[in-house]
Amino acid sequence: MAVIIPLGDSQARGALADTTIFQRRRGQVFVKKYATPSNPNSAGQQDQRIKFQWAIQAWQDLSSADKDLWRANATGKVQTGYNLFVRWYLVYGAPSRNPLLIKNCSNWEITNLRSSISTGWFVNLYSTIYSNPYYLRVDNNNTLWTFEPSKGSATPTKVRLLWSGELINIPAGDTFKATFDGAQTQLIYCPAFVDATSAELFVSDDGSTFWDVDLTQLAYSAPK
Repeated sequence: MAVIIPLGDSQARGALADTTIFQRRRGQVFVKKYATPSNPNSAGQQDQRIKFQWAIQAWQDLSSADKDLWRANATGKVQTGYNLFVRWYLVYGAPSRNPLLIKNCSNWEITNLRSSISTGWFVNLYSTIYSNPYYLRVDNNNTLWTFEPSKGSATPTKVRLLWSGELINIPAGDTFKATFDGAQTQLIYCPAFVDATSAELFVSDDGSTFWDVDLTQLAYSAPK
């Protein structure tokens, strides 16, 4: 276990005679016992390395607003916002990379209405293949417009947001809800938007969202 030692503004860091390691975090110096690293390259370790790589990439893909939320959550803690995010990501695991497939959509909901005016902004549920959406909701007045609730086959899904009378402002973690193919439902998780005019999010089958159709650039991960 690392122990804080009163080294003031000392720049001590690194290893001392392979017995002690000094580290600096948030202006404080920590010391812990040196342990010889092992690298058997087991399947479990390989999986953990992959998850860690995904965690780093996920942090890099976050918007500045999302990163600021994590940093704010780390205020007064030894860990940074980045450390908290990576720990959260490793605990809950990497999001699914399988697209959410929908053929028949029967409802589309905005969990939290955020717009301050009646015309708000549009939140559309689309197939990635067909040009018309299943449904459109207007944030604030919550009007639901039906376009093509049934498609020819089950196809990958995306969410398209478009400003109408007000720029899009949504906090990270807000959700939309799709009801489809019988009684199936799926919450879809939204990243933060600040004064955005439009956005397109591609959806995986756990409700995580991505910036690209190949589901490689994470926008917001669904909690496990």
